[in-house]
Amino acid sequence: MVDAAARFSAAKDAKLRELDAARDDALAAGFSHQGVRYDSDPKSRQRIAALLSVSLADAGFSTPYITADNTVVTLGAVALAGLASAAAQHESTLVFQARALKDQVLVATTVEAIEQIAWSPIQA
Repeated sequence: MVDAAARFSAAKDAKLRELDAARDDALAAGFSHQGVRYDSDPKSRQRIAALLSVSLADAGFSTPYITADNTVVTLGAVALAGLASAAAQHESTLVFQARALKDQVLVATTVEAIEQIAWSPIQA
């Protein structure tokens, strides 16, 4: 028989893993910027960062970019800076949402309280 302390510890650990997974899923689910939906999986975030780096060296830089719905848009340096900022805000919002929920788990005193803590999707 599992004692109460072990059950409590297991519930905390499971909830923290659940929240990390929900955060990671939300991070990869995409975000909207200026009415356009963009992918935000790790490879897409890497592409945005790389293109931003190139555009910082060349104010005249422009590139086609494929959006989440496979539409091709042309992004210049200023537009890339805006897109990168939106991507960073998307990530930051989700990371801090997860942190707040995980903090609730860490101070919870019962399994029932832990079970009540849930990820709530945001519009990103």
